[in-house]
Amino acid sequence: MNYSFEYVSEQIHHPKTKEYFKEVLQTYQSGNYRSCIVILYSIVITDLLYKLEELKDLYSDDTATKILEEVESEKETNKQLSAWEMKLVEEIYKRTKLLEASDYANISSLKDHRNLSAHPVLNKNFDLFNPSLENARSHIRNMLDGVLTKPSMLSKKVFTFFIEDIAGLSSTEFTQSELERFLESRYFRKIAMNEYKELLKSLWRITFSDTSEKSKKHRYTCLTVLNLMIKRNKTEIIEFIRANSTYFSKLNTDINIEFINETLCLYPQIFTCLSADTQEYIRAEIRKSKDDEFIAYYLNSDLRTHMRTFQNIFEEDPLTLEDLSTWSLKKIYDYAEGDKFLESTVLDWMIKKFHYCGSYNSADVNYENLIVPHFSDFSAQQMKDLLKAINRNSQIRDRRAYSSTIETIKLHAKKVLGEEYDFSEFQNIRF
Repeated sequence: MNYSFEYVSEQIHHPKTKEYFKEVLQTYQSGNYRSCIVILYSIVITDLLYKLEELKDLYSDDTATKILEEVESEKETNKQLSAWEMKLVEEIYKRTKLLEASDYANISSLKDHRNLSAHPVLNKNFDLFNPSLENARSHIRNMLDGVLTKPSMLSKKVFTFFIEDIAGLSSTEFTQSELERFLESRYFRKIAMNEYKELLKSLWRITFSDTSEKSKKHRYTCLTVLNLMIKRNKTEIIEFIRANSTYFSKLNTDINIEFINETLCLYPQIFTCLSADTQEYIRAEIRKSKDDEFIAYYLNSDLRTHMRTFQNIFEEDPLTLEDLSTWSLKKIYDYAEGDKFLESTVLDWMIKKFHYCGSYNSADVNYENLIVPHFSDFSAQQMKDLLKAINRNSQIRDRRAYSSTIETIKLHAKKVLGEEYDFSEFQNIRF
């Protein structure tokens, strides 16, 4: 694929820079290469200032703040009008990770050609400097790749900012969509894919390997952010994990298996990316908890096969549902989302668990967590099964909350089965 200025320029991060860059393309396409180089240099310097301003204003970056102050001082004290420009470039190169050595050299070369293009420098034939198409094209490509499409977040403090924000989120209530929007606008949109992958590697280590007090305190939030990062670039990240299996297979055995289990349930392909030893360790740990084993469908070939195994168990002995928490049933329902057959199967299990509850307290917990959220999801047959459960189990009917909840149940039953339905078979429920 040929290198396209128009396509690559769409990746310029700052909106003003992106707008200014259109003038570079116009002068290049019309063959005005002197003007093109002069404008390009001005835009590069301006974009570097924008990047520092963003680091200062959004992330309170001390290095960016000091460089801006020093450049401002240089403007006021140095009579050479453009002296501050190269000071800006030099300080950014020396004190941040925004510029590589090659980028610094390319900007210096662009500056030389800009000076030759902007000032009346004549050769022995009294001709102005006349940069070629190749000169202009080379400079444009170097600046796009080395400066303009780079986000300010390539600064050395990106990981520090990121972790500090995650720590702050741990004490904040937020929805999934709110968290996604925050991370997208503050970080993900502003960093290149290689930086994104490095962040993910560090976050994986903190979530699954680091046992420091700080990591313990913020582990769940780190897990949430990690899972969002995988979701955002699922295919590429899974391949990245596969290519770096040794790194990602390092799990600390002191950290509860439920953390890695949640990630693997969301992205089951990751399990096979891990080393054989790590896979075996996970299998062994998962077997120690009925809830973990119940939701760990990635240990089977697929969710449908996994659920068929448990369907056979529950048909043989429905009381085994009592060994599972409402949390694990809600989780498996989430994983089944989009498959109507599997969703319906989990709803059957929820009703059965409610049916066979063995105490008033478990009846209350099952009702609030498994029944109330799904009144609108139950089929006619499932509604009949729910009424049978209530009719047959006195632990449900004799609980303190029954009198206030049965009216809601009857209302939904009539809505699903119809006002004319004969409810007389449920003798212990007054309709």
